[in-house]
Amino acid sequence: MRPVRTTDDRTASKPVRKFDRPAHDWLPGHRGVDLAADQDALILAPEAGAIVFAGTVSGKSVVSIRHGSAGSLVSTFEPARTSLHSGDRVERGAVWGTVQGHSDHCDGVCLHWGLRTVDRNYLNPMSKVDRHRILLKPG
Repeated sequence: MRPVRTTDDRTASKPVRKFDRPAHDWLPGHRGVDLAADQDALILAPEAGAIVFAGTVSGKSVVSIRHGSAGSLVSTFEPARTSLHSGDRVERGAVWGTVQGHSDHCDGVCLHWGLRTVDRNYLNPMSKVDRHRILLKPG
């Protein structure tokens, strides 16, 4: 799964700033990952879902996608723009928008990808895309 693709079809999903969960909800931290991406890079849906928000939050262009049959996970991207509307469906791997606008994370060189449960528990998005090593113990 690669959430970002540049316009010349190179994937641009290398993290430039890692997830850093704060000890408490009100403390500072980094509630997502910043992925290397230039302005106008294409953004791919990391999983099938529906657009639940596309607009401006505190001067930043933000798009959120709810995933899963129960809608238990929400991905949020910024700076991101889309022509889709709330309720529109996206399929895994489909281009749904572009990196555009201002970000206080790494203006002009990245896309911030946050992932949370519906009860606002922030997760590391890379935990959903990294390969996991499976070890078999001898019987």
